[in-house]
Amino acid sequence: RKRHGYFGAQERATYKTYSKAQLEELAKSGDFVALDVLSRMMLAEYNTHEALRYSRLAVVYGSTLALRDVAGLIGPSSLLPKDSDTEEKRRPRMLEASALLMTMALRDDPYGAADYLNSFKKSYERQFKTNLVLTKEEGDFVFKRAKALYKQFEQERQVLGLGNFEEYDPLGFKKATGIDY
Repeated sequence: RKRHGYFGAQERATYKTYSKAQLEELAKSGDFVALDVLSRMMLAEYNTHEALRYSRLAVVYGSTLALRDVAGLIGPSSLLPKDSDTEEKRRPRMLEASALLMTMALRDDPYGAADYLNSFKKSYERQFKTNLVLTKEEGDFVFKRAKALYKQFEQERQVLGLGNFEEYDPLGFKKATGIDY
């Protein structure tokens, strides 16, 4: 789980004692905890652009958990009320957030993906008081978009000299998501 960017509250608490400069230095080497703390610092300062940058960098370095954070930062819950008052306005963000969460499964974290997709669905339904059901076309779009995001993040890794992501287990993916890849 650590290789996917999961860590405990105690690790985060230790890193919170570091200066921003120290965290930045650790982040340069792909330290997931440093990137997470920096992202949360930026959110506390209402700087979502920088928070998103740190979370995306964690994804590029290999954190699948950071995909959840990116999905939250760009998902429909991040919209202002006037921009999310209709399903038509929310739907594109919901689909992109779903694709990011599906990318977790492609990155060999199918159970994390299934858990966060389920949580995302429940949160969406509670917040917007509507059932969240994807059409077949939307489901196909989410899966295709997840594959495109995977490739995009892998290309960003290569620019940093990190090489490809590790291979994922298609059987684990199918078991967790019910999708035959």
